[in-house]
Amino acid sequence: MLGLEIEAIERVGAAWDKVIVGEVLEVMPHPNADKLRLTKVSIGNGEPLSIVCGAPNVRQGLRVAVAIIGADLGGGMVIKKAKIRGEVSEGMICSERELGISQNHEGIWELPNDAAIGLSLADALGMRDTIFEVGITPNRADCLSHIGIAREIRAITGERIRFPKPSISEKGGEIAKHVRVSLPQPELCPRYVAKLVRGVTIAPSPNWLKRRLEAVGLRPINNVVDVTNFVLMECGHPLHAFDFDVVENGFIEVRTAGGFADEFVTLDGKKRKMQSNALLITDGKKPLGIAGIMGGENSEIRDTTKDVLIESAYFNPTSIRRSAKQLGLSSDASYRFERGADFNILEYAAERAAKMIVELAGGEIVEGVLDECAILLKNKQLRFRPARANTLLGMSVSTKRMLEIFSLLDIQVQNSESPEWLLTAPSYRIDLEREEDAIEEIARIVGYDEVPTSTFEHAPLTGIRDPLKLRDFDSLVRTTLLSIGANECVSIPLVSAKNAAQFHDRPVELINPLNTERDRMRTSVAINLLESARVSERFGAEGQRIFEIGNVFHYSVKPEQLGYVNQSPELGILISGTQEPKTAYNAEAIPSDIFLMKGIAESLLSRIGIREFEYSAEKSLQEEKPSNFLDPSQSITVSSGMRQIGLIGRIAPALVKTYDLRSDVWIALFDYSALYEIKRKLVENPAPVRPLPKYPSVERDIAIMLAEAISARQVEETIRASAKQEILRSIRLFDHFQSKEMKLASERSIAFHLVFRSDDRTLEEHEVDELIILIIKRLEGELHARLRV
Repeated sequence: MLGLEIEAIERVGAAWDKVIVGEVLEVMPHPNADKLRLTKVSIGNGEPLSIVCGAPNVRQGLRVAVAIIGADLGGGMVIKKAKIRGEVSEGMICSERELGISQNHEGIWELPNDAAIGLSLADALGMRDTIFEVGITPNRADCLSHIGIAREIRAITGERIRFPKPSISEKGGEIAKHVRVSLPQPELCPRYVAKLVRGVTIAPSPNWLKRRLEAVGLRPINNVVDVTNFVLMECGHPLHAFDFDVVENGFIEVRTAGGFADEFVTLDGKKRKMQSNALLITDGKKPLGIAGIMGGENSEIRDTTKDVLIESAYFNPTSIRRSAKQLGLSSDASYRFERGADFNILEYAAERAAKMIVELAGGEIVEGVLDECAILLKNKQLRFRPARANTLLGMSVSTKRMLEIFSLLDIQVQNSESPEWLLTAPSYRIDLEREEDAIEEIARIVGYDEVPTSTFEHAPLTGIRDPLKLRDFDSLVRTTLLSIGANECVSIPLVSAKNAAQFHDRPVELINPLNTERDRMRTSVAINLLESARVSERFGAEGQRIFEIGNVFHYSVKPEQLGYVNQSPELGILISGTQEPKTAYNAEAIPSDIFLMKGIAESLLSRIGIREFEYSAEKSLQEEKPSNFLDPSQSITVSSGMRQIGLIGRIAPALVKTYDLRSDVWIALFDYSALYEIKRKLVENPAPVRPLPKYPSVERDIAIMLAEAISARQVEETIRASAKQEILRSIRLFDHFQSKEMKLASERSIAFHLVFRSDDRTLEEHEVDELIILIIKRLEGELHARLRV
């Protein structure tokens, strides 16, 4: 409820309840296998167990981990009584890999000689533990540590936190004679703290430290490096340990790579090409590490290392984030630095690490601490108004309770007697930047479940409202499309360079993409709809009807806005495959085609209220967005008035093949802003209400033969020009026919249904007949059509 989600709970040792500490009493050769041995193993009570073992290091007197009958070691391995090459085995003597402790399986695990026989392995070795995996949001870098989580728990329980307290050295002292630090670019590294430990002995870490690191997913390396990782996880501040012998003249300079180093070999043994703006830790003559990301192979802690220089620094988050992306290198250190570290914990972390290194690796801490501070960093301050907090939360929290909450969160309060307080955030809370952040802290600690569900009476919202709210229009569009069987897709606007190029020759490119596979901004939601269609087909979808509303991006075509990116909303509707399967009531399956796509589009436009629109065979919806992703022979644009609002057509077969789709795909794309503007105008200026017709209509059908190149739209315009508009109420194309003979003559037949009606009288037959004769003559004269009989 504090915003820290527990994603998993692991109870270490629970699976070892039937793994017992035993002692090998006898070891004998197996009569039927040269590499196997027969053993007698005591587990403290009852008769010794007979166990067949193939490990080369099994011997009499050895304390071992014994999985007794019924033990479940995971991965489907359940121990049962069995015969191995004719000999009974009543359990298994385990290796470290079989218990999931490490990958070591060269022999059985040799336990300490003082391990208590008969106890479960977890109890005997003190390995029972509970691990909570906590999901941390990007804004809460302060919670990327155990101390950070403890602070959050303290905020709701009020309990005291017991910090490990290493003695903080005085600045300068003896260390100043051995180490010098230079910060020529303070905007990138404003503060650098160093400690020096001499005479250490590099060795494996004790088991308790190894287990702590393994529990949080870190691989133990040696006692010095493991201490820096332990302190990282404990207090959240990344440290680095250098072999001091390779730091020439004890000089540390933090500078960018430009003109200094083109390549650098990091701790993972990889040679990396350095960007000129990458920040390096150097000794003035050679690089020692990439600041805040990873150390160098040339300065790593080796078995021969005697003197250790501990680095505890603060780096500019933007610089670390940029370098990590450029190098494609992410580490536990960069993960924290790029989110913002605590600039006031540097000395504490260095002292804590130095003290632990001496405890585990011996040696002596050189007196003093070197603290080079080029820019004085200050805690953030923000104003806070208790009255505004209660207004926004829609509840009443007393000022006394607010002061208690801020105290538990280490937020200092000034002017608490006035209506406006001055808050000083702790240095580790980089997310507290404005008044609303402090108000959210009140809500978090009081409890979100205490916030009333309705707050309109407490927080009246003022301002001019549009007669048609965008959210209402969104709801209308979505409801309409859902009602005709379409499913909505929601996808990110980032697409691959390959897919983007198929829809536009100049898509918007991201300078610093989060994912190299999606480094372009989409120029059409059609890209995402096709990706969704491909995934759905993989899961067996036979027919699809989907839509998406989302922003698309284009470079401006205006010379004065070179490089400027335009963002606009677009509606895309896609259909493919079989829309209605063949059934007993439906003799033939209904496939997707342009007529079905037009029907869906017309249903949407009609529901919005756009009844005056027309189709044309023009090529594109927008000048800067070519429609070459459509089949030119089966694509049309939709216009309302003088404005193009949509595009309908079949996806080009080559593109369908590229997306590995099995069937033809039809799509409709609409300028969403245009639809919204038209609808808003209709709401602002509604059409006058017309009474129901008093007089009957007269209906006629006309079928004509004409050249194949003449469009139905031309015919419709000619008919409207021939008839009186107050009498001719509607024209509907209802038939299209073309035989083989007609095709050879480049002709076709089309038929229209005409409706005539007058508002002030009943039309007589001869009036309509005269209009039909006039229409036919005009069709014959202007379009060279002839009446089909």
